[in-house]
Amino acid sequence: MTPEAERTPAARDRRRSDGELVRLHDHAQALRAAYLRRPSYNCSPAAITAADTAATNGLRRFVADVGWPWAELHGDEVADAALVIALRSDRDPVLQLRCRDLLRHAVSSKMDAAYRWAFLVDRCAAGHAEPQTFGTRVRWRDGKLLVHPIAAPGRLDGRRHSVGLGPHADYVREVAQFAAAAREDPLLLPGRPRSGSADPFPVTGLGKDSSPSSAHR
Repeated sequence: MTPEAERTPAARDRRRSDGELVRLHDHAQALRAAYLRRPSYNCSPAAITAADTAATNGLRRFVADVGWPWAELHGDEVADAALVIALRSDRDPVLQLRCRDLLRHAVSSKMDAAYRWAFLVDRCAAGHAEPQTFGTRVRWRDGKLLVHPIAAPGRLDGRRHSVGLGPHADYVREVAQFAAAAREDPLLLPGRPRSGSADPFPVTGLGKDSSPSSAHR
């Protein structure tokens, strides 16, 4: 986009909407980090759930107004924030399906990365009690890492390679190491890709069964 185009009202509105998505994501992330350090009234499971709900509502508004924030247009930071919010939006499966389909179009148009779509494909499948495709959906329960059932597991790594993800064994090992480092409580989900990891989002497969409410039952 040219410097002139970046100064238009439409561009300013886009930056404002982009910034709100990132802010909502970062707020929920900060609460998770604070909760692991020292739980309090302001950093409680209820506060984290409220922040996730606000982020889901923000993403819903964004998608209705703009569509999916294509990485090529909005930048990786915004696309990453939108993905993490979508993955945490299990209470709105309609929104998750909508985001999955919008991401599929973005990937086919070469405007976004296939690995983002893969994470939402698996999340939506697990939410509908269907086998996942790329093996990203895992749960931490009773000190063990459980992988949601996988369709045609013998071809799993080939499918993962096709969307830019590393070997599944490396992914599972990294998720398990992270969960153990988080005192076996994977509330602190990373919201940005980490260089050198087996996958861009090594532990965002953790979700509904590791939510603040279920983690303390």
